[in-house]
Amino acid sequence: MSEETVTARRSLWSRIAWIILIFFCALFFMMLTQSQVLFELPIHFGLGWLFHAWNTFPGLMDGWRMILVPTGCLVLGTWLCHRFIVWCIRAKKSLRIWRPANTLAVVALLMLGSGAAVALSGIVHQGVWLLADPWVENRGKKIYQNVSANSARQLLLALHEFQETTGRYPYSFEEMGPEVGMDKEQIRSLVWIQTRPGDLKQPFLLLYPGSKQTFGAGQPVIVSPEFADGKKVVVGYGDSSVTTMPQSRYQQILEKSKVDRILEKPR
Repeated sequence: MSEETVTARRSLWSRIAWIILIFFCALFFMMLTQSQVLFELPIHFGLGWLFHAWNTFPGLMDGWRMILVPTGCLVLGTWLCHRFIVWCIRAKKSLRIWRPANTLAVVALLMLGSGAAVALSGIVHQGVWLLADPWVENRGKKIYQNVSANSARQLLLALHEFQETTGRYPYSFEEMGPEVGMDKEQIRSLVWIQTRPGDLKQPFLLLYPGSKQTFGAGQPVIVSPEFADGKKVVVGYGDSSVTTMPQSRYQQILEKSKVDRILEKPR
């Protein structure tokens, strides 16, 4: 037995030993952590395409006529590419041997590159489309409106609890405190909201300070400042509902609240 053969056998047994050692280490890790990820990953990477083909092949068979033409074109193009490369090698009188496996590898790389280019162009197209979408452009405004609406709901609950405790609405938001289960800092964080990026926070407006009335649905109680677009305000009603309405109705709400406060004053 030659020395090269002995060295090759030792190298083979060394590789087998390393494979067995890695296998038992992975098995020990799986038993220790109750996780099968070390076995699932190689199986998915190595055999995942088989499962994918098994799931998609029945659907492709229904439209086999549509697949026949592109498949035939691919086979014909691969054969022509192979013949062209072989002709070029022979024309240069090169000693290199070009096998069909080399052509298949080149075609596979070209197809992968084409698929990656299509995917990249789709990503760029969708990204530009999303950035140009008005919904994305106005997402900051919508976020401020949603935050304002959530703050309005919590303020309305606090106002109702204050009214049940004292029999009236507070003269200002700062008057509310422990009786509604919140401290002054929490009340202040709800009252003062930001309507524009980078602008200072502005407070909600309490329409009926000190009122002893009980307001219901359709009767505004608090109003937010104007938002970035200058056309919307958040309005909170007596039944704790919240809605967003055009800023054009803002003055109507203020005028109505002034009239109601005048009528409520004792004569």
